[in-house]
Amino acid sequence: MGFVGGAWGEIAGLLSAVSAACSSLMVRGLGPGRSPMAINALRCCVAALGFFLLWLLGSASLGDWGPALPLLACVSLAGLVVGDSLYFGSISRLGSGRATPIAMSYPVPTAVLEGLVFGEAMPAMKLAGIVLGVSAIWLIVSQSQSGRRGANKDGYWIGVAQAAAASICWSLSVLILRTVLDLVPLDFANLVRMSFAALLLSLVSFRAFGEGVRELRSRNFAVFIVALGCAAVVTSYMLIESVYHSGAAIAALMSSMTPVFVTPLAWLFFSEKITLRMSSGIGLGVVSIGLVILSPG
Repeated sequence: MGFVGGAWGEIAGLLSAVSAACSSLMVRGLGPGRSPMAINALRCCVAALGFFLLWLLGSASLGDWGPALPLLACVSLAGLVVGDSLYFGSISRLGSGRATPIAMSYPVPTAVLEGLVFGEAMPAMKLAGIVLGVSAIWLIVSQSQSGRRGANKDGYWIGVAQAAAASICWSLSVLILRTVLDLVPLDFANLVRMSFAALLLSLVSFRAFGEGVRELRSRNFAVFIVALGCAAVVTSYMLIESVYHSGAAIAALMSSMTPVFVTPLAWLFFSEKITLRMSSGIGLGVVSIGLVILSPG
Protein backbone atom coordinates (compact mmCIF):
# COMPACT_ATOMS: atom_id res chain seq x y z
CA MET A 1 0.00 0.00 0.00
CA GLY A 2 1.46 3.32 -1.00
CA PHE A 3 0.89 6.76 0.35
CA VAL A 4 -0.65 8.55 -2.60
CA GLY A 5 -1.55 12.19 -2.83
CA GLY A 6 -4.95 13.48 -3.77
CA ALA A 7 -7.67 15.92 -2.92
CA TRP A 8 -9.57 13.46 -0.73
CA GLY A 9 -6.67 13.05 1.67
CA GLU A 10 -6.45 16.82 2.15
CA ILE A 11 -10.23 17.22 2.50
CA ALA A 12 -10.34 14.39 5.05
CA GLY A 13 -7.64 16.12 7.08
CA LEU A 14 -9.62 19.36 7.09
CA LEU A 15 -12.77 17.51 8.17
CA SER A 16 -10.75 16.05 11.04
CA ALA A 17 -9.72 19.60 11.99
CA VAL A 18 -13.33 20.83 11.95
CA SER A 19 -14.43 17.94 14.16
CA ALA A 20 -11.56 18.56 16.59
CA ALA A 21 -12.61 22.21 16.79
CA CYS A 22 -16.14 21.14 17.74
CA SER A 23 -14.73 18.85 20.46
CA SER A 24 -12.59 21.68 21.81
CA LEU A 25 -15.56 24.02 22.10
CA MET A 26 -17.74 21.35 23.72
CA VAL A 27 -15.09 20.63 26.37
CA ARG A 28 -14.62 24.37 26.91
CA GLY A 29 -18.37 24.79 27.36
CA LEU A 30 -18.51 22.05 29.99
CA GLY A 31 -16.25 24.11 32.24
CA PRO A 32 -13.88 23.01 35.05
CA GLY A 33 -14.66 20.60 37.87
CA ARG A 34 -14.63 17.28 36.01
CA SER A 35 -11.68 14.98 35.35
CA PRO A 36 -10.37 15.51 31.78
CA MET A 37 -9.20 11.89 31.71
CA ALA A 38 -12.63 10.58 32.76
CA ILE A 39 -14.33 12.71 30.10
CA ASN A 40 -11.83 11.40 27.57
CA ALA A 41 -12.51 7.80 28.69
CA LEU A 42 -16.26 8.17 28.29
CA ARG A 43 -15.75 9.82 24.91
CA CYS A 44 -13.53 6.97 23.72
CA CYS A 45 -16.03 4.34 24.92
CA VAL A 46 -18.74 5.90 22.77
CA ALA A 47 -16.35 6.23 19.83
CA ALA A 48 -15.16 2.62 20.17
CA LEU A 49 -18.76 1.42 19.97
CA GLY A 50 -19.26 3.56 16.88
CA PHE A 51 -16.15 2.14 15.21
CA PHE A 52 -17.24 -1.41 16.06
CA LEU A 53 -20.49 -0.84 14.18
CA LEU A 54 -18.61 0.72 11.25
CA TRP A 55 -16.21 -2.25 11.17
CA LEU A 56 -19.09 -4.77 11.14
CA LEU A 57 -20.83 -2.88 8.35
CA GLY A 58 -17.56 -2.38 6.46
CA SER A 59 -14.68 -4.75 5.84
CA ALA A 60 -15.04 -6.89 9.00
CA SER A 61 -11.43 -7.87 8.22
CA LEU A 62 -8.57 -8.30 10.68
CA GLY A 63 -5.67 -7.97 8.25
CA ASP A 64 -2.22 -8.82 9.64
CA TRP A 65 -3.44 -8.05 13.16
CA GLY A 66 -0.70 -9.84 15.15
CA PRO A 67 2.19 -7.38 14.70
CA ALA A 68 -0.24 -4.47 14.38
CA LEU A 69 -1.81 -4.79 17.84
CA PRO A 70 1.18 -3.58 19.93
CA LEU A 71 1.73 -0.72 17.50
CA LEU A 72 -1.92 0.28 17.69
CA ALA A 73 -1.67 0.15 21.48
CA CYS A 74 1.22 2.63 21.28
CA VAL A 75 -0.79 4.84 18.91
CA SER A 76 -3.69 4.85 21.38
CA LEU A 77 -1.48 5.53 24.39
CA ALA A 78 0.42 8.40 22.77
CA GLY A 79 -2.43 10.05 20.91
CA LEU A 80 -5.80 9.30 22.50
CA VAL A 81 -4.81 8.65 26.12
CA VAL A 82 -1.89 10.92 26.98
CA GLY A 83 -2.12 13.47 24.17
CA ASP A 84 -5.87 14.14 24.30
CA SER A 85 -5.97 14.18 28.10
CA LEU A 86 -3.16 16.74 28.22
CA TYR A 87 -4.95 18.78 25.59
CA PHE A 88 -8.26 18.80 27.47
CA GLY A 89 -6.42 19.80 30.64
CA SER A 90 -4.72 22.69 28.84
CA ILE A 91 -8.07 24.00 27.58
CA SER A 92 -9.34 24.51 31.13
CA ARG A 93 -6.20 26.51 32.00
CA LEU A 94 -5.62 28.52 28.81
CA GLY A 95 -8.97 28.60 27.03
CA SER A 96 -9.45 26.84 23.69
CA GLY A 97 -8.36 29.89 21.67
CA ARG A 98 -4.81 29.63 23.12
CA ALA A 99 -4.48 25.93 23.95
CA THR A 100 -5.51 24.75 20.50
CA PRO A 101 -2.93 26.69 18.42
CA ILE A 102 -0.11 25.39 20.62
CA ALA A 103 -1.24 21.78 20.57
CA MET A 104 -2.02 21.86 16.85
CA SER A 105 1.56 22.84 15.99
CA TYR A 106 2.34 19.11 15.95
CA PRO A 107 3.33 19.00 12.22
CA VAL A 108 6.57 20.72 13.30
CA PRO A 109 7.76 17.99 15.72
CA THR A 110 6.39 15.43 13.25
CA ALA A 111 8.78 16.72 10.59
CA VAL A 112 11.71 16.64 13.02
CA LEU A 113 10.93 13.12 14.19
CA GLU A 114 10.47 11.89 10.62
CA GLY A 115 13.96 13.10 9.84
CA LEU A 116 15.43 11.42 12.92
CA VAL A 117 13.53 8.13 12.75
CA PHE A 118 13.09 7.54 9.02
CA GLY A 119 16.24 9.33 7.87
CA GLU A 120 14.35 11.72 5.63
CA ALA A 121 16.22 14.72 4.23
CA MET A 122 15.87 18.03 6.07
CA PRO A 123 16.14 20.75 3.38
CA ALA A 124 16.60 24.42 4.20
CA MET A 125 12.96 25.24 3.48
CA LYS A 126 11.82 22.69 6.05
CA LEU A 127 14.29 23.97 8.65
CA ALA A 128 13.01 27.52 8.08
CA GLY A 129 9.49 26.27 8.66
CA ILE A 130 10.47 24.71 11.97
CA VAL A 131 12.10 27.95 13.15
CA LEU A 132 9.01 29.92 12.20
CA GLY A 133 6.83 27.38 13.98
CA VAL A 134 8.71 27.80 17.25
CA SER A 135 8.49 31.59 16.86
CA ALA A 136 4.75 31.33 16.27
CA ILE A 137 4.24 29.34 19.47
CA TRP A 138 6.05 31.99 21.50
CA LEU A 139 4.00 34.74 19.90
CA ILE A 140 0.85 32.99 21.06
CA VAL A 141 1.85 31.98 24.62
CA SER A 142 4.01 34.94 25.70
CA GLN A 143 1.16 37.45 25.76
CA SER A 144 0.37 39.41 28.89
CA GLN A 145 -1.99 37.49 31.11
CA SER A 146 -3.99 40.64 31.86
CA GLY A 147 -7.34 40.85 30.17
CA ARG A 148 -7.46 37.19 29.17
CA ARG A 149 -10.86 35.55 29.42
CA GLY A 150 -11.68 31.87 29.52
CA ALA A 151 -8.36 30.95 31.13
CA ASN A 152 -7.07 30.07 34.58
CA LYS A 153 -4.32 32.60 35.38
CA ASP A 154 -2.78 30.52 38.18
CA GLY A 155 -2.21 27.53 35.88
CA TYR A 156 -1.18 29.43 32.76
CA TRP A 157 2.28 27.96 32.20
CA ILE A 158 1.12 24.51 33.29
CA GLY A 159 -1.48 24.76 30.53
CA VAL A 160 1.21 25.82 28.05
CA ALA A 161 3.32 22.78 29.00
CA GLN A 162 0.30 20.47 28.70
CA ALA A 163 -0.57 21.76 25.23
CA ALA A 164 3.05 21.46 24.03
CA ALA A 165 3.31 17.90 25.42
CA ALA A 166 0.06 17.00 23.66
CA SER A 167 1.65 18.18 20.40
CA ILE A 168 4.60 15.79 20.84
CA CYS A 169 2.29 12.89 21.73
CA TRP A 170 0.18 13.43 18.63
CA SER A 171 3.32 13.54 16.48
CA LEU A 172 4.43 10.15 17.79
CA SER A 173 0.94 8.77 17.25
CA VAL A 174 0.77 9.86 13.60
CA LEU A 175 4.23 8.52 12.82
CA ILE A 176 3.46 5.09 14.29
CA LEU A 177 0.07 5.07 12.58
CA ARG A 178 1.76 5.53 9.21
CA THR A 179 3.45 2.15 9.69
CA VAL A 180 0.37 0.37 11.06
CA LEU A 181 -1.77 1.14 8.00
CA ASP A 182 0.45 -1.15 5.95
CA LEU A 183 -0.75 -4.07 8.08
CA VAL A 184 -4.49 -3.70 8.77
CA PRO A 185 -7.62 -2.15 7.18
CA LEU A 186 -8.48 1.42 8.13
CA ASP A 187 -11.72 0.57 9.95
CA PHE A 188 -10.01 -2.13 12.03
CA ALA A 189 -7.18 0.27 12.91
CA ASN A 190 -9.75 2.80 14.11
CA LEU A 191 -11.60 0.21 16.15
CA VAL A 192 -8.52 -1.16 17.90
CA ARG A 193 -6.88 2.19 18.68
CA MET A 194 -10.08 3.64 20.11
CA SER A 195 -10.85 0.46 22.12
CA PHE A 196 -7.34 0.46 23.59
CA ALA A 197 -7.76 4.10 24.53
CA ALA A 198 -11.14 3.52 26.17
CA LEU A 199 -9.78 0.59 28.20
CA LEU A 200 -6.60 2.34 29.33
CA LEU A 201 -8.35 5.58 30.25
CA SER A 202 -11.06 3.74 32.16
CA LEU A 203 -8.45 1.88 34.21
CA VAL A 204 -6.25 4.90 34.86
CA SER A 205 -9.15 7.13 35.89
CA PHE A 206 -11.17 4.34 37.53
CA ARG A 207 -12.71 6.39 40.34
CA ALA A 208 -13.38 9.50 38.22
CA PHE A 209 -14.61 7.27 35.39
CA GLY A 210 -17.08 5.61 37.74
CA GLU A 211 -18.36 8.99 38.85
CA GLY A 212 -18.72 10.00 35.21
CA VAL A 213 -20.72 6.84 34.45
CA ARG A 214 -23.08 7.61 37.32
CA GLU A 215 -23.41 11.16 36.06
CA LEU A 216 -24.71 9.81 32.75
CA ARG A 217 -28.08 9.61 34.47
CA SER A 218 -28.21 13.33 33.77
CA ARG A 219 -29.70 13.70 30.31
CA ASN A 220 -27.68 16.79 29.45
CA PHE A 221 -24.38 15.16 30.42
CA ALA A 222 -25.26 11.97 28.53
CA VAL A 223 -26.04 13.96 25.38
CA PHE A 224 -22.76 15.83 25.81
CA ILE A 225 -20.75 12.58 26.03
CA VAL A 226 -22.52 11.04 23.03
CA ALA A 227 -21.89 14.19 20.98
CA LEU A 228 -18.24 14.23 22.05
CA GLY A 229 -17.92 10.54 21.12
CA CYS A 230 -19.47 11.12 17.69
CA ALA A 231 -17.05 13.98 17.11
CA ALA A 232 -14.20 11.63 18.09
CA VAL A 233 -15.38 9.13 15.48
CA VAL A 234 -15.26 11.78 12.75
CA THR A 235 -11.92 13.19 13.93
CA SER A 236 -10.20 9.81 14.12
CA TYR A 237 -11.73 8.37 10.96
CA MET A 238 -10.86 11.38 8.84
CA LEU A 239 -7.34 11.59 10.26
CA ILE A 240 -6.62 7.98 9.32
CA GLU A 241 -8.16 8.52 5.87
CA SER A 242 -5.85 11.49 5.42
CA VAL A 243 -2.77 9.57 6.57
CA TYR A 244 -3.65 6.70 4.24
CA HIS A 245 -4.25 8.80 1.13
CA SER A 246 -1.82 11.70 1.60
CA GLY A 247 0.80 10.52 4.11
CA ALA A 248 1.60 11.60 7.66
CA ALA A 249 2.97 15.05 6.78
CA ILE A 250 -0.04 16.28 4.79
CA ALA A 251 -2.43 14.70 7.31
CA ALA A 252 -0.67 16.52 10.14
CA LEU A 253 -0.86 19.81 8.26
CA MET A 254 -4.55 19.56 7.40
CA SER A 255 -5.61 18.37 10.85
CA SER A 256 -3.61 21.20 12.45
CA MET A 257 -5.92 23.74 10.80
CA THR A 258 -8.23 23.50 13.83
CA PRO A 259 -7.24 27.00 15.07
CA VAL A 260 -8.62 28.48 11.86
CA PHE A 261 -12.05 27.28 12.99
CA VAL A 262 -11.84 27.21 16.78
CA THR A 263 -10.33 30.64 17.46
CA PRO A 264 -13.13 32.73 15.94
CA LEU A 265 -15.73 30.34 17.36
CA ALA A 266 -14.20 30.65 20.84
CA TRP A 267 -14.44 34.42 20.49
CA LEU A 268 -18.05 34.15 19.30
CA PHE A 269 -19.36 31.73 21.94
CA PHE A 270 -17.06 32.34 24.94
CA SER A 271 -15.80 35.89 24.38
CA GLU A 272 -12.18 34.73 24.36
CA LYS A 273 -10.05 37.69 23.36
CA ILE A 274 -8.19 37.57 20.05
CA THR A 275 -5.30 40.03 19.96
CA LEU A 276 -3.30 41.16 16.96
CA ARG A 277 -0.22 39.42 18.34
CA MET A 278 -2.13 36.16 18.77
CA SER A 279 -3.55 36.44 15.24
CA SER A 280 -0.05 37.07 13.91
CA GLY A 281 1.23 34.00 15.76
CA ILE A 282 -1.49 31.80 14.32
CA GLY A 283 -0.82 33.15 10.83
CA LEU A 284 2.91 32.59 11.21
CA GLY A 285 2.20 29.06 12.42
CA VAL A 286 0.17 28.31 9.31
CA VAL A 287 3.00 29.65 7.12
CA SER A 288 5.57 27.55 9.01
CA ILE A 289 3.51 24.39 8.59
CA GLY A 290 3.17 25.14 4.89
CA LEU A 291 6.93 25.51 4.55
CA VAL A 292 7.55 22.24 6.39
CA ILE A 293 5.07 20.24 4.33
CA LEU A 294 5.65 21.82 0.90
CA SER A 295 9.44 21.75 1.04
CA PRO A 296 11.00 19.51 -1.61
CA GLY A 297 12.64 16.25 -0.68
